[in-house]
Amino acid sequence: MKLNKKITAIGAAAFILIGIGITVSMLCLSSSKTVKIAFHGISSDQEMILKDLIAGHSKENDKVEFKFLELNGNTETLPQLKKADIVFTHMGLEADRLVDSIPEGKRKSVYFDSSVISGTSISAAEFAMTTKGSGEKKVSQVPLVFDGYELLLSTQALKETKTSSISSWTDVENFALKAKSVFSGIAFAGGDADSLLGVLSSLIESFDGKEKYCNLIEKIGSHEGTAETLIAALLEEDDAFHDAMHRLLSWKKKGILKTSILDKNKDELSLILDRYKNAAVIMPLSETRRLSQDTVKYLTTLPIFSNENNFYFPSMRPLNTRAVMSSVLAMICLSEKSYARDSVNFLLGVDAQERLAFGTGLAPMLANSKIPDIQSDDLRFWIAATSAPVISMGQAAFDSEQKKEDFANAVREWIRNTN
Repeated sequence: MKLNKKITAIGAAAFILIGIGITVSMLCLSSSKTVKIAFHGISSDQEMILKDLIAGHSKENDKVEFKFLELNGNTETLPQLKKADIVFTHMGLEADRLVDSIPEGKRKSVYFDSSVISGTSISAAEFAMTTKGSGEKKVSQVPLVFDGYELLLSTQALKETKTSSISSWTDVENFALKAKSVFSGIAFAGGDADSLLGVLSSLIESFDGKEKYCNLIEKIGSHEGTAETLIAALLEEDDAFHDAMHRLLSWKKKGILKTSILDKNKDELSLILDRYKNAAVIMPLSETRRLSQDTVKYLTTLPIFSNENNFYFPSMRPLNTRAVMSSVLAMICLSEKSYARDSVNFLLGVDAQERLAFGTGLAPMLANSKIPDIQSDDLRFWIAATSAPVISMGQAAFDSEQKKEDFANAVREWIRNTN
Protein backbone atom coordinates (compact mmCIF):
# COMPACT_ATOMS: atom_id res chain seq x y z
CA MET A 1 0.00 0.00 0.00
CA LYS A 2 2.82 2.31 0.91
CA LEU A 3 4.52 1.58 -2.41
CA ASN A 4 1.31 2.27 -4.31
CA LYS A 5 0.89 5.57 -2.49
CA LYS A 6 4.44 6.55 -3.43
CA ILE A 7 3.87 5.71 -7.07
CA THR A 8 0.59 7.66 -7.06
CA ALA A 9 2.27 10.66 -5.41
CA ILE A 10 5.18 10.57 -7.87
CA GLY A 11 2.75 10.31 -10.80
CA ALA A 12 0.68 13.24 -9.54
CA ALA A 13 3.80 15.36 -9.03
CA ALA A 14 5.03 14.53 -12.52
CA PHE A 15 1.63 15.43 -13.96
CA ILE A 16 1.71 18.77 -12.13
CA LEU A 17 5.26 19.48 -13.35
CA ILE A 18 4.30 18.68 -16.93
CA GLY A 19 1.31 20.99 -16.60
CA ILE A 20 3.49 23.77 -15.23
CA GLY A 21 5.97 23.21 -18.04
CA ILE A 22 3.27 23.46 -20.68
CA THR A 23 1.85 26.61 -19.06
CA VAL A 24 5.30 28.24 -18.89
CA SER A 25 5.97 27.29 -22.52
CA MET A 26 2.66 28.79 -23.60
CA LEU A 27 3.38 31.96 -21.66
CA CYS A 28 6.83 32.22 -23.26
CA LEU A 29 5.37 31.68 -26.69
CA SER A 30 2.63 34.25 -26.14
CA SER A 31 5.15 36.82 -24.88
CA SER A 32 7.34 36.38 -27.97
CA LYS A 33 5.44 38.05 -30.82
CA THR A 34 6.77 37.91 -34.37
CA VAL A 35 6.43 40.88 -36.74
CA LYS A 36 7.28 40.12 -40.38
CA ILE A 37 8.91 43.07 -42.17
CA ALA A 38 9.29 43.53 -45.95
CA PHE A 39 11.21 46.19 -47.91
CA HIS A 40 10.25 46.93 -51.48
CA GLY A 41 11.73 49.34 -54.01
CA ILE A 42 13.79 51.37 -51.55
CA SER A 43 17.55 51.94 -51.69
CA SER A 44 19.94 49.56 -49.95
CA ASP A 45 21.10 52.45 -47.73
CA GLN A 46 17.55 53.19 -46.59
CA GLU A 47 16.87 49.50 -45.96
CA MET A 48 20.06 49.17 -43.90
CA ILE A 49 19.22 52.21 -41.74
CA LEU A 50 15.70 50.90 -41.08
CA LYS A 51 17.03 47.43 -40.20
CA ASP A 52 19.53 48.96 -37.77
CA LEU A 53 16.83 51.03 -36.09
CA ILE A 54 14.46 48.07 -35.86
CA ALA A 55 17.20 45.76 -34.54
CA GLY A 56 18.08 48.29 -31.85
CA HIS A 57 14.44 48.60 -30.86
CA SER A 58 14.11 44.81 -30.77
CA LYS A 59 16.87 44.57 -28.15
CA GLU A 60 14.99 47.00 -25.94
CA ASN A 61 11.68 45.16 -26.39
CA ASP A 62 12.22 41.41 -25.98
CA LYS A 63 8.49 40.67 -26.31
CA VAL A 64 8.58 41.34 -30.08
CA GLU A 65 10.70 39.46 -32.58
CA PHE A 66 11.25 41.04 -36.01
CA LYS A 67 11.65 38.81 -39.04
CA PHE A 68 12.87 40.35 -42.32
CA LEU A 69 11.37 38.75 -45.43
CA GLU A 70 13.49 38.23 -48.54
CA LEU A 71 11.56 38.99 -51.76
CA ASN A 72 12.07 36.90 -54.89
CA GLY A 73 12.65 39.23 -57.83
CA ASN A 74 11.50 36.57 -60.30
CA THR A 75 8.07 36.22 -58.70
CA GLU A 76 5.13 38.63 -58.67
CA THR A 77 5.71 41.16 -55.89
CA LEU A 78 2.22 41.77 -54.50
CA PRO A 79 1.52 38.21 -53.21
CA GLN A 80 4.93 38.23 -51.48
CA LEU A 81 4.30 41.58 -49.79
CA LYS A 82 0.91 40.41 -48.53
CA LYS A 83 2.72 37.86 -46.33
CA ALA A 84 4.29 40.71 -44.34
CA ASP A 85 2.87 42.49 -41.31
CA ILE A 86 4.65 45.78 -42.12
CA VAL A 87 5.95 46.93 -45.53
CA PHE A 88 8.42 49.76 -46.08
CA THR A 89 8.18 51.14 -49.60
CA HIS A 90 7.80 54.34 -51.63
CA MET A 91 4.36 55.86 -51.94
CA GLY A 92 2.86 55.61 -55.40
CA LEU A 93 0.71 53.36 -57.54
CA GLU A 94 2.34 50.12 -56.32
CA ALA A 95 1.78 51.14 -52.70
CA ASP A 96 -1.84 52.01 -53.53
CA ARG A 97 -2.33 48.57 -55.08
CA LEU A 98 -0.99 47.00 -51.89
CA VAL A 99 -3.45 49.00 -49.77
CA ASP A 100 -6.27 48.00 -52.16
CA SER A 101 -5.41 44.34 -51.53
CA ILE A 102 -6.38 44.64 -47.84
CA PRO A 103 -9.93 43.24 -47.40
CA GLU A 104 -12.39 46.05 -46.79
CA GLY A 105 -13.55 44.61 -43.49
CA LYS A 106 -10.00 44.65 -42.09
CA ARG A 107 -8.98 48.16 -43.12
CA LYS A 108 -10.05 50.16 -40.07
CA SER A 109 -8.27 47.74 -37.75
CA VAL A 110 -5.16 47.55 -39.96
CA TYR A 111 -4.51 51.24 -40.66
CA PHE A 112 -2.50 53.45 -38.31
CA ASP A 113 -4.34 55.89 -36.05
CA SER A 114 -4.01 59.47 -37.32
CA SER A 115 -2.44 60.50 -34.00
CA VAL A 116 0.88 59.12 -35.33
CA ILE A 117 1.19 62.09 -37.71
CA SER A 118 0.37 64.75 -35.15
CA GLY A 119 3.94 66.07 -35.01
CA THR A 120 4.20 67.06 -38.66
CA SER A 121 3.18 70.15 -40.66
CA ILE A 122 -0.39 70.74 -41.85
CA SER A 123 0.60 70.08 -45.48
CA ALA A 124 2.40 66.83 -44.66
CA ALA A 125 -0.49 65.69 -42.44
CA GLU A 126 -3.00 66.50 -45.19
CA PHE A 127 -0.85 64.51 -47.61
CA ALA A 128 -0.84 61.48 -45.30
CA MET A 129 -4.60 61.69 -44.68
CA THR A 130 -5.35 61.73 -48.43
CA THR A 131 -3.34 58.61 -49.28
CA LYS A 132 -5.27 55.63 -50.64
CA GLY A 133 -7.99 54.53 -48.21
CA SER A 134 -7.12 57.00 -45.45
CA GLY A 135 -9.78 58.99 -43.60
CA GLU A 136 -11.91 58.93 -40.44
CA LYS A 137 -8.80 59.37 -38.28
CA LYS A 138 -7.01 56.45 -39.96
CA VAL A 139 -3.87 56.53 -42.15
CA SER A 140 -3.09 53.75 -44.62
CA GLN A 141 0.44 54.89 -45.53
CA VAL A 142 2.53 56.73 -42.96
CA PRO A 143 5.31 58.91 -44.44
CA LEU A 144 8.73 58.66 -42.78
CA VAL A 145 11.07 60.83 -44.89
CA PHE A 146 10.70 63.02 -48.00
CA ASP A 147 13.09 63.07 -50.98
CA GLY A 148 12.30 66.21 -53.00
CA TYR A 149 13.55 67.16 -56.46
CA GLU A 150 15.56 70.37 -56.74
CA LEU A 151 17.31 72.56 -59.29
CA LEU A 152 21.00 72.84 -58.41
CA LEU A 153 23.19 75.66 -59.76
CA SER A 154 26.97 75.81 -59.99
CA THR A 155 28.24 78.67 -57.80
CA GLN A 156 31.39 78.77 -59.95
CA ALA A 157 29.33 79.19 -63.14
CA LEU A 158 27.08 81.78 -61.46
CA LYS A 159 30.18 83.81 -60.64
CA GLU A 160 31.77 83.40 -64.07
CA THR A 161 28.57 84.42 -65.89
CA LYS A 162 27.87 87.26 -63.42
CA THR A 163 24.37 85.87 -62.86
CA SER A 164 22.80 87.67 -59.91
CA SER A 165 19.27 86.28 -60.02
CA ILE A 166 17.25 83.45 -61.55
CA SER A 167 13.48 83.70 -61.41
CA SER A 168 12.30 82.05 -64.65
CA TRP A 169 13.13 79.14 -66.91
CA THR A 170 14.40 81.67 -69.47
CA ASP A 171 16.90 82.82 -66.84
CA VAL A 172 17.97 79.21 -66.29
CA GLU A 173 18.42 78.66 -70.03
CA ASN A 174 20.41 81.87 -70.52
CA PHE A 175 22.63 80.96 -67.58
CA ALA A 176 23.24 77.47 -69.00
CA LEU A 177 24.06 78.94 -72.43
CA LYS A 178 26.63 81.37 -70.99
CA ALA A 179 28.32 78.87 -68.67
CA LYS A 180 31.62 77.42 -69.91
CA SER A 181 33.40 74.09 -69.41
CA VAL A 182 30.24 72.06 -68.94
CA PHE A 183 29.25 68.65 -70.24
CA SER A 184 25.60 69.55 -70.70
CA GLY A 185 24.28 72.97 -69.69
CA ILE A 186 21.34 71.30 -67.95
CA ALA A 187 22.05 67.78 -66.70
CA PHE A 188 20.26 64.92 -64.92
CA ALA A 189 20.55 61.13 -64.69
CA GLY A 190 18.55 60.54 -67.86
CA GLY A 191 19.51 56.85 -68.02
CA ASP A 192 17.65 56.20 -64.77
CA ALA A 193 13.89 55.93 -65.34
CA ASP A 194 12.87 57.46 -62.01
CA SER A 195 15.29 60.39 -62.41
CA LEU A 196 14.23 61.13 -65.99
CA LEU A 197 10.52 60.99 -65.13
CA GLY A 198 11.19 63.03 -61.98
CA VAL A 199 12.64 65.80 -64.15
CA LEU A 200 9.64 65.61 -66.48
CA SER A 201 7.29 65.71 -63.47
CA SER A 202 9.07 68.75 -62.03
CA LEU A 203 8.74 70.64 -65.30
CA ILE A 204 5.03 69.80 -65.59
CA GLU A 205 4.36 70.94 -62.02
CA SER A 206 6.29 74.19 -62.51
CA PHE A 207 4.56 75.06 -65.79
CA ASP A 208 1.00 73.99 -65.00
CA GLY A 209 0.72 73.43 -61.25
CA LYS A 210 -0.29 70.56 -59.02
CA GLU A 211 -3.86 70.01 -60.25
CA LYS A 212 -2.95 69.47 -63.91
CA TYR A 213 -0.05 67.26 -62.90
CA CYS A 214 -2.34 65.02 -60.84
CA ASN A 215 -4.83 64.81 -63.73
CA LEU A 216 -2.00 63.72 -66.02
CA ILE A 217 -0.95 60.97 -63.61
CA GLU A 218 -4.49 59.56 -63.71
CA LYS A 219 -4.40 59.48 -67.52
CA ILE A 220 -1.09 57.66 -67.59
CA GLY A 221 -2.10 55.18 -64.88
CA SER A 222 -5.32 54.21 -66.67
CA HIS A 223 -3.79 53.82 -70.17
CA GLU A 224 -3.78 50.29 -71.57
CA GLY A 225 -1.83 50.71 -74.82
CA THR A 226 1.89 50.88 -75.53
CA ALA A 227 4.17 53.57 -74.16
CA GLU A 228 4.60 55.01 -77.67
CA THR A 229 0.85 55.35 -78.25
CA LEU A 230 0.44 56.84 -74.79
CA ILE A 231 3.07 59.53 -75.43
CA ALA A 232 1.57 60.32 -78.85
CA ALA A 233 -1.88 60.71 -77.29
CA LEU A 234 -0.62 62.88 -74.43
CA LEU A 235 1.26 65.18 -76.80
CA GLU A 236 -2.02 65.71 -78.63
CA GLU A 237 -4.42 65.89 -75.67
CA ASP A 238 -2.52 67.14 -72.63
CA ASP A 239 -1.12 70.69 -72.62
CA ALA A 240 0.96 70.12 -69.50
CA PHE A 241 2.74 67.07 -70.92
CA HIS A 242 3.14 68.77 -74.30
CA ASP A 243 4.75 71.85 -72.73
CA ALA A 244 7.23 69.85 -70.66
CA MET A 245 8.30 67.55 -73.49
CA HIS A 246 8.75 70.45 -75.91
CA ARG A 247 10.79 72.33 -73.32
CA LEU A 248 13.19 69.38 -73.15
CA LEU A 249 13.26 69.35 -76.95
CA SER A 250 14.03 73.09 -77.05
CA TRP A 251 16.97 72.53 -74.67
CA LYS A 252 18.33 69.97 -77.12
CA LYS A 253 17.96 72.39 -80.04
CA LYS A 254 19.66 75.21 -78.10
CA GLY A 255 22.56 72.92 -77.22
CA ILE A 256 22.09 73.07 -73.45
CA LEU A 257 20.86 69.47 -73.23
CA LYS A 258 23.15 66.87 -74.78
CA THR A 259 21.20 63.79 -75.78
CA SER A 260 24.02 61.63 -74.37
CA ILE A 261 22.82 62.71 -70.90
CA LEU A 262 19.75 60.54 -71.56
CA ASP A 263 21.97 57.45 -71.24
CA LYS A 264 23.78 58.41 -68.02
CA ASN A 265 22.96 56.62 -64.79
CA LYS A 266 23.36 58.14 -61.34
CA ASP A 267 26.98 57.06 -60.92
CA GLU A 268 27.96 58.35 -64.37
CA LEU A 269 26.27 61.67 -63.66
CA SER A 270 28.25 61.96 -60.41
CA LEU A 271 31.50 61.51 -62.35
CA ILE A 272 30.44 64.13 -64.90
CA LEU A 273 29.64 66.64 -62.17
CA ASP A 274 32.99 65.93 -60.47
CA ARG A 275 34.83 66.72 -63.69
CA TYR A 276 32.84 69.50 -65.34
CA LYS A 277 31.18 71.48 -62.50
CA ASN A 278 27.99 71.51 -64.56
CA ALA A 279 25.96 74.74 -64.75
CA ALA A 280 22.52 73.36 -63.79
CA VAL A 281 21.47 69.96 -62.50
CA ILE A 282 18.04 68.53 -61.65
CA MET A 283 17.97 65.69 -59.13
CA PRO A 284 16.31 64.53 -55.91
CA LEU A 285 18.01 65.14 -52.59
CA SER A 286 18.98 61.45 -52.32
CA GLU A 287 21.07 61.77 -55.51
CA THR A 288 22.77 64.89 -54.16
CA ARG A 289 23.90 62.79 -51.19
CA ARG A 290 25.78 60.53 -53.63
CA LEU A 291 28.02 63.38 -54.83
CA SER A 292 31.53 63.99 -53.52
CA GLN A 293 32.05 66.81 -51.01
CA ASP A 294 34.22 68.65 -53.57
CA THR A 295 31.29 68.67 -55.99
CA VAL A 296 28.61 69.53 -53.43
CA LYS A 297 30.43 72.64 -52.23
CA TYR A 298 30.14 74.13 -55.75
CA LEU A 299 26.37 73.61 -55.93
CA THR A 300 23.51 75.63 -54.50
CA THR A 301 19.73 75.28 -54.74
CA LEU A 302 17.38 77.90 -56.12
CA PRO A 303 15.85 78.64 -52.68
CA ILE A 304 19.28 79.12 -51.11
CA PHE A 305 20.53 81.22 -54.05
CA SER A 306 17.44 83.44 -53.85
CA ASN A 307 17.60 83.75 -50.05
CA GLU A 308 14.44 81.62 -49.78
CA ASN A 309 12.44 83.91 -52.08
CA ASN A 310 12.10 81.32 -54.87
CA PHE A 311 10.71 77.80 -54.86
CA TYR A 312 12.65 74.76 -56.13
CA PHE A 313 11.71 75.35 -59.76
CA PRO A 314 10.83 78.67 -61.45
CA SER A 315 7.18 79.34 -62.20
CA MET A 316 4.74 82.16 -62.86
CA ARG A 317 2.12 80.38 -60.77
CA PRO A 318 1.13 81.40 -57.20
CA LEU A 319 2.68 79.36 -54.41
CA ASN A 320 -0.64 77.89 -53.23
CA THR A 321 -0.95 76.04 -56.57
CA ARG A 322 2.57 74.61 -56.29
CA ALA A 323 3.78 71.45 -54.58
CA VAL A 324 7.09 69.84 -53.76
CA MET A 325 7.81 67.00 -56.19
CA SER A 326 9.01 64.19 -53.98
CA SER A 327 9.54 60.51 -53.46
CA VAL A 328 8.23 59.46 -50.03
CA LEU A 329 9.46 56.53 -47.96
CA ALA A 330 6.49 55.19 -46.03
CA MET A 331 5.33 52.26 -43.90
CA ILE A 332 2.17 50.26 -44.52
CA CYS A 333 0.58 47.84 -42.05
CA LEU A 334 -1.15 44.73 -43.42
CA SER A 335 -1.81 42.97 -40.10
CA GLU A 336 -4.71 43.18 -37.66
CA LYS A 337 -2.30 42.45 -34.80
CA SER A 338 -2.14 45.63 -32.76
CA TYR A 339 1.41 44.86 -31.66
CA ALA A 340 2.55 44.91 -35.30
CA ARG A 341 1.59 48.58 -35.64
CA ASP A 342 2.71 49.43 -32.11
CA SER A 343 6.13 47.86 -32.66
CA VAL A 344 7.03 50.29 -35.47
CA ASN A 345 5.44 53.43 -34.00
CA PHE A 346 8.84 54.26 -32.48
CA LEU A 347 9.97 55.26 -36.02
CA LEU A 348 7.70 58.31 -35.67
CA GLY A 349 9.42 59.46 -32.50
CA VAL A 350 11.95 62.29 -32.43
CA ASP A 351 14.99 60.07 -31.86
CA ALA A 352 14.21 57.64 -34.70
CA GLN A 353 13.19 60.46 -37.05
CA GLU A 354 16.48 62.26 -36.44
CA ARG A 355 18.46 59.08 -37.02
CA LEU A 356 16.52 58.44 -40.23
CA ALA A 357 17.14 62.01 -41.41
CA PHE A 358 20.87 61.94 -40.66
CA GLY A 359 21.24 58.41 -42.04
CA THR A 360 19.45 59.10 -45.32
CA GLY A 361 20.13 62.84 -45.67
CA LEU A 362 16.41 63.34 -46.32
CA ALA A 363 13.70 65.45 -44.68
CA PRO A 364 11.88 63.80 -41.72
CA MET A 365 8.13 63.85 -41.25
CA LEU A 366 8.32 65.46 -37.81
CA ALA A 367 8.41 69.25 -37.79
CA ASN A 368 10.55 69.60 -34.67
CA SER A 369 13.29 66.99 -35.20
CA LYS A 370 16.87 67.91 -36.07
CA ILE A 371 18.01 67.64 -39.69
CA PRO A 372 21.41 67.14 -41.38
CA ASP A 373 21.74 70.47 -43.22
CA ILE A 374 19.99 73.40 -44.86
CA GLN A 375 18.85 71.38 -47.88
CA SER A 376 16.82 68.90 -45.83
CA ASP A 377 15.58 71.77 -43.67
CA ASP A 378 14.50 73.63 -46.80
CA LEU A 379 12.64 70.58 -48.05
CA ARG A 380 10.69 70.30 -44.81
CA PHE A 381 10.03 74.07 -44.85
CA TRP A 382 8.74 74.16 -48.44
CA ILE A 383 6.48 71.15 -47.87
CA ALA A 384 4.94 73.08 -44.97
CA ALA A 385 4.75 76.34 -46.96
CA THR A 386 3.01 74.93 -50.05
CA SER A 387 0.15 72.54 -50.65
CA ALA A 388 0.69 68.84 -49.89
CA PRO A 389 3.61 67.29 -51.82
CA VAL A 390 3.08 65.14 -54.90
CA ILE A 391 4.73 61.88 -55.93
CA SER A 392 6.95 61.93 -59.01
CA MET A 393 5.69 60.22 -62.13
CA GLY A 394 7.84 57.08 -62.04
CA GLN A 395 6.25 55.97 -58.77
CA ALA A 396 2.86 57.67 -59.07
CA ALA A 397 1.80 56.41 -62.51
CA PHE A 398 3.27 52.92 -62.89
CA ASP A 399 2.68 49.70 -60.95
CA SER A 400 5.56 47.76 -62.51
CA GLU A 401 9.21 48.42 -63.32
CA GLN A 402 8.69 47.23 -66.88
CA LYS A 403 5.91 49.74 -67.63
CA LYS A 404 8.01 52.54 -66.13
CA GLU A 405 11.10 51.56 -68.14
CA ASP A 406 9.07 51.32 -71.36
CA PHE A 407 7.64 54.79 -70.83
CA ALA A 408 11.06 56.27 -69.97
CA ASN A 409 12.57 54.69 -73.10
CA ALA A 410 9.77 56.13 -75.23
CA VAL A 411 10.44 59.61 -73.75
CA ARG A 412 14.15 59.29 -74.57
CA GLU A 413 13.48 58.17 -78.12
CA TRP A 414 11.04 61.04 -78.74
CA ILE A 415 13.57 63.60 -77.56
CA ARG A 416 16.39 62.03 -79.61
CA ASN A 417 14.42 61.61 -82.84
CA THR A 418 12.22 64.72 -82.93
CA ASN A 419 13.58 67.77 -84.76
